[in-house]
Amino acid sequence: MPGANVTVPGTETAPDARLKELIVELTLFRNEEGFTLASGRKSTFLFNLKNLYGEPEAARLVTNRLLDTLGTLEFDLIAGIELGAVFPVTAAILQSATTDKPIRGFVVRKKAKGHGSLNRIECLKEIPQGSRVVPIDDVTTTGGSLLEAVQVARDLGCTVTHAITLIDREEGANERLAEEGITLVPLYTKSDFLGPDVK
Repeated sequence: MPGANVTVPGTETAPDARLKELIVELTLFRNEEGFTLASGRKSTFLFNLKNLYGEPEAARLVTNRLLDTLGTLEFDLIAGIELGAVFPVTAAILQSATTDKPIRGFVVRKKAKGHGSLNRIECLKEIPQGSRVVPIDDVTTTGGSLLEAVQVARDLGCTVTHAITLIDREEGANERLAEEGITLVPLYTKSDFLGPDVK
């Protein structure tokens, strides 16, 4: 896989610029009355990144950028909490199948199934002890969803040192994950799209 798609001011690549346009066009919502986020906080803006995955161009661009970022990390498996993180994890696994470094991964249910296998983990039959797992989320605010995936991975005997988010809202997730010894790696931050005073 190619190296990290690092953007230096003034050297933004055409795919990166196009992806940022699509994120604004397809996923950014504004409402002065406010949205309630998964963290419980209120905000005048919302990124619904699930909208990227219904559009072929957007899905391809964001998955390429995610694969570039994963290519800078050492890991065995990727993981995502339902629902928002199912899309980037699945897309990365599928697209990696055409490369010389295919990626394996799993999805963490918010709650264990109430029937059948009663699993909380889906997509893999077995997860080897000691696997290095990179949790992935679509949007982080306080980092709660990522920390949930981290805990599930650790309970399975896996190690976690890095986590990826497509967009970090810069509201504490980085610091909260750091307390657990985890480096948060965002593809973008809120500041890439909105001013510092926008809450």
